[in-house]
Amino acid sequence: MQYGKILSNSIKLTFAKRKLWWFAIFAASGTGLGYFQYGFQGYPADWQEFENIFFDNLTLIIVLGIVALAISLIWCLLGLIMKAGLFSGSKKAIQGEAITCKAEFNFGLKKFFKTLCLSIVFGLLVLSVLVIFGIPVLLFMAFGNYILVTIIGFIGILLLIVVSILVAMFYHYAFCALYFEDKKVMESFYLGWKIFKENVAPTILMYLIIVGISGLIGFGIIIIVLMIVIPFGLLALIGYGLMGILGAVLLGSFGVVLLVIAMLFFRAVLTTFITLMWAQTFLELNNE
Repeated sequence: MQYGKILSNSIKLTFAKRKLWWFAIFAASGTGLGYFQYGFQGYPADWQEFENIFFDNLTLIIVLGIVALAISLIWCLLGLIMKAGLFSGSKKAIQGEAITCKAEFNFGLKKFFKTLCLSIVFGLLVLSVLVIFGIPVLLFMAFGNYILVTIIGFIGILLLIVVSILVAMFYHYAFCALYFEDKKVMESFYLGWKIFKENVAPTILMYLIIVGISGLIGFGIIIIVLMIVIPFGLLALIGYGLMGILGAVLLGSFGVVLLVIAMLFFRAVLTTFITLMWAQTFLELNNE
């Protein structure tokens, strides 16, 4: 395994093939958007007052909830399409072929249902560990045996971590098999597992390299985020002191926009880089 060559080539292609970034932005989390978060500030002291506010605005809350769910669903579906396009474009970049957004998007549409099914298989794999250990924990909690709850819960968490790491290591192999070899869903899963089993040491080393580089990039992201949040946070406070909420929103919004752009940039670059690393590893281990 030529780790140095794979690493240098991935870095070069990540910035040379910037069209892949558009796919990486949506495909970063696997299925798209993780979650929507909504927070309340200043709960009414009286619960009845809060209840009145809730029911007085029930229609608006329902509409906003439906809109949020619709956007989340669309983003998730788009994420599955973009995931396939990212892998397809990565292989073309590695092999020196031309990349077009239209071609990769059409490839993603073609592979949509297979991508969805393979994602579900991996989700069920992790979920099975939660169920196997979750049910005994709940039963022992019901009977008040908290010592066994603690022991089984601890073992379950450790096993979940191990399974998650194993899944993370052959997850990309399976999707590479799905897209590069045009395999069926379960054939891709088993081929990914087969390549992992036959190449445990190289896979673990590649995983550690990727985790290490991702950690360094993550540290850089934290520094950049602080460089944005601190000055614009101070500006928002100054704006609040001068003009109230309007001033805080006006001055703070620039920081929010800049932060979103920065996070999307890092998301795109890191996901493209990771995909290229695993794609090259798969192609080399699969003798392509």
